[in-house]
Amino acid sequence: MSVWEIALLCSAGFGASVLGIIVGGHSFITVPLMIFWGMSPAVAIATNRFSTLFFSIFGLSTYHRNRLVRFRFFLPLSVMAVAGALLGSHLVLAASPELIRRLEAGMMVGLVAITALRPDLGAASQDAAGDRRAPSSARNRHLSGMGIAFLLGIYWGFFGGGGTTLFTLIFVVLFQLPFLEGIANANLVGFSASLMAAIVFVWKGVIDYLVGTALGLSMGLGAWLGAYLAIRVGNVWVRRVFQLVVILFAIKLFRP
Repeated sequence: MSVWEIALLCSAGFGASVLGIIVGGHSFITVPLMIFWGMSPAVAIATNRFSTLFFSIFGLSTYHRNRLVRFRFFLPLSVMAVAGALLGSHLVLAASPELIRRLEAGMMVGLVAITALRPDLGAASQDAAGDRRAPSSARNRHLSGMGIAFLLGIYWGFFGGGGTTLFTLIFVVLFQLPFLEGIANANLVGFSASLMAAIVFVWKGVIDYLVGTALGLSMGLGAWLGAYLAIRVGNVWVRRVFQLVVILFAIKLFRP
């Protein structure tokens, strides 16, 4: 890639990350651009995963400073998602990627419909993730969440795009978190999966480190700005933007 192409890619990555740290899906922009400018699909995916580490660290640090990340509760879900992703990468030839994309789109539409039918959901914390009044209910939710994280991790191994978006919706619906907390903790899970993938890609030697570092820094700055803006505008506006963008993602996934 030329210097101008890298500069344009970084600009696009910055813009995509401002929104991506809130709703996910930034890879839908960065990976096709790298392929368009001559990078092989495998190297583009690997380089994007490497860049996503910068994106996640910058965004997570902003959410963490505002006490939105629950490491103790969601780290076990991250472990299950990574385990599922490892399994999914071995099963990738056994299922149709197109089927997986359509299933994801259907899940997105269904989960957004639930949030639309319940205007209070995701607007304020009902704290099912830390419900001390009903320990058995909270434990059951956590176990269910770990199972779902493992299944979504398998999907991540198949395809990956929109995984953070799905985790956000599930955290909001299952654990009744506000959208901001759901987004913050979904990015924690996403960082875990991206880190594992990046380690594999480093081992295989398929990362373009020059492009990946430049893109990663621009994506990191975009993620920092996006997280800052999301916190400033609050849950109600984040919920509205999230629902709109997720529907657009679902339409894109339904299209062949």
